Amino acid sequence: MSSAVLNDRVTRYARDVVSGKIPSGELHRLACKRHLEDLDKQKTDKFPYYYNPVKASEIIDFAETLTIAEGEEPKPLKLLDSQAFDLGCTFGWFKCSNDKRRFRRRYKSLARQNGKILPSYTVMYNRNRGKSVEI
Repeated sequence: MSSAVLNDRVTRYARDVVSGKIPSGELHRLACKRHLEDLDKQKTDKFPYYYNPVKASEIIDFAETLTIAEGEEPKPLKLLDSQAFDLGCTFGWFKCSNDKRRFRRRYKSLARQNGKILPSYTVMYNRNRGKSVEI
């Protein structure tokens, strides 16, 4: 499935970043560009991976069931599109040969108070489903 056909939240965001509609840093723009290019060559002999938008949406939906317990009342978590891209891209790509995740490790550098704890909760989600990931 090409990037032009797919319209999930992760791919829409990647298209907006690459087109310049959403400003971003160079490395993030390159990650978005890689996602779009990989969609066009998925499931080929030279590129034995595929993107599953349903699995990407599962992790995003799970993250948005979490609450922020600061202040007087807990508030539901609403991911920024960049956070949804990071999670969806990490947990949405799989190997064709065994249906295991393409990305087993990732490194994300963020300033204080920018949602670094979020990936830890997604790890718990995956571990409860019999999977593990390093952060």
